[in-house]
This record gives sequence, C-alpha cells and structure tokens, in this order.
Amino acid sequence: MRETERILRSNNYLYDASIEPVAYDGTTVDLEVRTRDVWTLNPGVSFSRKGGENAIGASIQEDNLLGTGRKLNFEWNSRRGS
Repeated sequence: MRETERILRSNNYLYDASIEPVAYDGTTVDLEVRTRDVWTLNPGVSFSRKGGENAIGASIQEDNLLGTGRKLNFEWNSRRGS
C-alpha cells in the first residue's frame, strides 16, 4: 500500500494520496484510496506590437485531461503587419 501511495504521489497532477484498509473478511481486504489533485489548467494570452507588426497568441496547457493524467497543449500565434 505504501509503495502504491508513493507511485500515486509521483504524478505531478496529484497533491496527495493515501490508502487505508477499511474492511477484512479473512480472505479479502477492502481498501479506500483517497487522492487530492491540483489545478492543472494553464491558459495564456499574449499581444505585442513591434516595428508596425502586431503579434497575438493564445495557449492552453492541461496536465490532467478529464482526470486521466494525459497532457494536452495547444498554442496559436499570428503576426500581421500594418
């Protein structure tokens, strides 16, 4: 159980993890697994103007997509001259 807790905690999207036995009938153990996740959505927006050229951009980074532990990154940039 302790090793599994350590492995769960090694995921950067989990803040804490604990596993405790809650029932034992002589052959089977029921375990309760509790985890606390962290906020992993990181949006970004940028705007700049240099030498008559505008640059705009947007990005989204998610490190725990729908609670699956999968990562998603999206970035968009555009430059336009005047």
